[in-house]
Amino acid sequence: MKIIGFISDHMFEVKRKLWIKKLRTRLDNRNFTLISNNCLAGIIYSDLGLQFTSPTINLYFESQDYLYFVKNLKAYINGSMTDVSDPAIASFPIGRLKPSEHFLPEIRIFFMHYKSYKEAYDSWYRRCQRIHYDNIFYLWEVNKANTDFFLIQEFDNQPFNKVIFCYENLPGIRNCHRLNFSDSFSPGGSIKLLPNGKRNIDEFDYVTFLNG
Repeated sequence: MKIIGFISDHMFEVKRKLWIKKLRTRLDNRNFTLISNNCLAGIIYSDLGLQFTSPTINLYFESQDYLYFVKNLKAYINGSMTDVSDPAIASFPIGRLKPSEHFLPEIRIFFMHYKSYKEAYDSWYRRCQRIHYDNIFYLWEVNKANTDFFLIQEFDNQPFNKVIFCYENLPGIRNCHRLNFSDSFSPGGSIKLLPNGKRNIDEFDYVTFLNG
């Protein structure tokens, strides 16, 4: 059984390396920023072998806050952040972002893959300095827990490059791409590795999306 397991693991690694090589070879646009509502941006950067040129790495936004953020990106990037971590809410750091434009609301960022608020804070502002404002792509992954059709519709109508990953077809949403691995679209399902060396997100040709 150990031999079978070793062979299976080896075959997976071979398939994974071949797929990663194919992705990276096809990519022409290498100086871009991905703004995602969850960990998806970081996974794509990692699979493509690129530096994180986005602050939205290893974190997530609540739906309404993400929409505020993408519609007023520079105001929030140029704003200030405070520590509002609360063990009663989450076991990881939480930041509250106050935008530079006072008419906008403060929003929360959940740094679920950071050990401390300082680590999250430093990473956020370091990566903010790398944003390619002339070459941004927006990714919104939704599931049954965070689907609000009117928020998605408003995001869909924004004048920027975007894609919405969802668990079902959403009528009238032009930039919706359904990933077929689950009818409930559980959080994190899009980045799950498959036996063929790909991830569920690879159902969507994001290299062509980025090159386009």
